[in-house]
Amino acid sequence: MGQPYEAVPSDPEEADLVRKPRALACRRPAARTAALVTILCCLGALIGVSVSRYETSKETKSRASARSASDSRVHGASDVNDASGGGVDGALSHVTYSLTPDDFMAQRAVRGYLHAEGVDTTDVEALKAYLPAYINVTLRADLVHGRLGAQAAGGYLAFNIYYGDDVSYVVLMSYNGTVHKMFPTFIVQDKMHVDALKPRDGSSLLMAGNINMTEEGSVYVWNWRTDNLTRVSGGNYGVNSHDVQWASSAALPSFWAPVHAGVQRIHATTGDVLDTLTVDGGVASDVNHAQLIQGNTKAIFSSRLTDALIKYDVETQAVDWICGGSYGEFDLYDIRGVKHAPGSKLWAGQHNAEYFGNNLYFMFDNMYDQERPSRALIVEIDEDARTAREVWEYIYAAYPGGYSPMFGDNDQLPTGNVLTAETGEHDAHVVELTRDKATAFQLSVMGYGSSHSGRRSSQVGWKMYSVERFYDAPLIYNASCVGGDLSFVTHNSFKQNDEYSGTYVLRTTQGVTPADDGGVDVTSGVVTWLPHWLATTVTGTYDAAGYDELELTVTNQYGDSATKTLTCG
Repeated sequence: MGQPYEAVPSDPEEADLVRKPRALACRRPAARTAALVTILCCLGALIGVSVSRYETSKETKSRASARSASDSRVHGASDVNDASGGGVDGALSHVTYSLTPDDFMAQRAVRGYLHAEGVDTTDVEALKAYLPAYINVTLRADLVHGRLGAQAAGGYLAFNIYYGDDVSYVVLMSYNGTVHKMFPTFIVQDKMHVDALKPRDGSSLLMAGNINMTEEGSVYVWNWRTDNLTRVSGGNYGVNSHDVQWASSAALPSFWAPVHAGVQRIHATTGDVLDTLTVDGGVASDVNHAQLIQGNTKAIFSSRLTDALIKYDVETQAVDWICGGSYGEFDLYDIRGVKHAPGSKLWAGQHNAEYFGNNLYFMFDNMYDQERPSRALIVEIDEDARTAREVWEYIYAAYPGGYSPMFGDNDQLPTGNVLTAETGEHDAHVVELTRDKATAFQLSVMGYGSSHSGRRSSQVGWKMYSVERFYDAPLIYNASCVGGDLSFVTHNSFKQNDEYSGTYVLRTTQGVTPADDGGVDVTSGVVTWLPHWLATTVTGTYDAAGYDELELTVTNQYGDSATKTLTCG
């Protein structure tokens, strides 16, 4: 193992962040088994991140005291610096801004990493090898708000950008332009970027590392509020990096990750493989997304090389159906309504195919090797009728500039808007769209000299595999209290594949007596959120006598709460 990092006071501000530039061995462990100690010495000295193995007693913690404020400001953004992700005022209906290297350098972890690399941060030319030229953002707040109002523009956007095997950052930012974190992943493992990342809870991201473009690595939980990084794959460095999902109902702490023809469940302490589910006969090949649904009893596989979506029964370990590609069993209807026989191919080489309820499957259709532009695609599957219909598509640009053979993401948001990511003429690109295909939010990462079009080498330009959206607390809207009847609609703080329960409390805004400490509970109950970030309607009753104004508080399984004041009739 290399020598531990040594902090050197080369700059008063950075005295606790940096090490001598020549002590590079710590970033390049001689053996994978030494990686945990290596990570500990690297992260602790560079940016104060504590690193540990997974411990079940630490799985759920209160985060009331860990609501950290943002770490940097950007040009052109409203002056919001709170711990709730930074909402966007509805009056700011059209906002544009740019993040520049100065904004990236405002991040403590970035400065520490560059010092660790021996980079002269006053040398603009030297910085070009380590930072994007800029990130341009356009926001239409009214289109982001949708049916949820201003709260929809709060919360966070998380993604990993990397430039070949040169540099990689996990970025956590808000729509208003606040960069909360910019985490250099090479300090964890040399030449490691992150492909799959998903919220683990209200404070953490579950992330799958890709070491040196091998599409394999370790899995981590990063608490971005406290900067604690935990490796949850033990000594297993061969986990497929394309997807990762926590095993929600398993007796042992574990997660699911794809394998070539299916999915594995891996112990989150030892890294041992607990279960392997595969599809035989070449039907599945290069599964790059594996989604466990219905309490881990069903799985949805995205088989990239056979251009298929596959539904799999976990208990019987048998295929329920195959949709698309040469093994497909369903009639297919393209976006124009034209019928295609089973065995036809409408999408090709897709990424991040995911079920979002109501028979809808979202994917990024790369249109691999079809000489056609890539697209964000929604397919409606009727299992009983054995049909699949393309019901929505978005094409970024005409071929060849709009062709992205690698990567891509496509998710549904609580508003019904669609969040997509692709790597196109702007090195990496995120777009939130309404169903009418109006652009609500757009983020473009630009490297130096990135005025190219259609450049697609995996070693050239800034790349992004996926993007995630989440919030500090549950979302509440369409809330009313009339004549003793309470009703409201809610979404949990991030998308999950199973039902989860929380609570609601309806409370007076003022105490009936001085001893009531500001208010008394009028009624309370249980909220059971539907999976796939679907809208959940909750109803209840209360004693309506004398209450003109009440406060509704909704709390999820992690203890994260949102409160809305209601005028009652």
